Amino acid sequence: MNTDKMPVEAFFPRIVYFQRLPNDRFPPRIVSRTCSIFLLLATICFGLAASVQSVEDADGKQIIEKTGITGGLVIHVNTGDGKLTAALRVNERYQVHGVDTDAGEVAEARKYIRGLGVYGDVAVDHFNGKSLPYIDNLANLVVSDDLGNVSKAEVMRILAPKGVAWIKQGGKWSKTVKPWPDNIDEWGHLL
Repeated sequence: MNTDKMPVEAFFPRIVYFQRLPNDRFPPRIVSRTCSIFLLLATICFGLAASVQSVEDADGKQIIEKTGITGGLVIHVNTGDGKLTAALRVNERYQVHGVDTDAGEVAEARKYIRGLGVYGDVAVDHFNGKSLPYIDNLANLVVSDDLGNVSKAEVMRILAPKGVAWIKQGGKWSKTVKPWPDNIDEWGHLL
């Protein structure tokens, strides 16, 4: 018995088959339903991934908007996993540097930031927990939800004039702007 030329229905008589059109590999209904299901699943998966990333991005963007800083060096004290640190770089006008006392957190944050492909524009280092490893009047924005043993005076030391400290204390965020010193003139010209 030659089975090459027998219809499939002869082997599986109880299964209902879709009618095939000439030169079609699959019936159009199956293709359209399969594509629809695939697109739905892809949208859900990418949507969930984007929503997780957008939560951190929203926090970073909100902080930048509320502080009014339009660029420059952003310092994130006690970075943790690095998600907020990376989110603080909302565009190319910002360089973000995070510091943390826990070497394990620093490694985790670096891994996360490298995974995003922004390491260099965003970096994380270890510090002693008391003195911030920056020169005076360097940072445009200092962000921290837990200063730990870092004093407010130390934060103000590294802030540039008109720089902003965005610090969370007692469950509430507070904004402190470093005043412009009287002994320094402002340069009102644009280069």
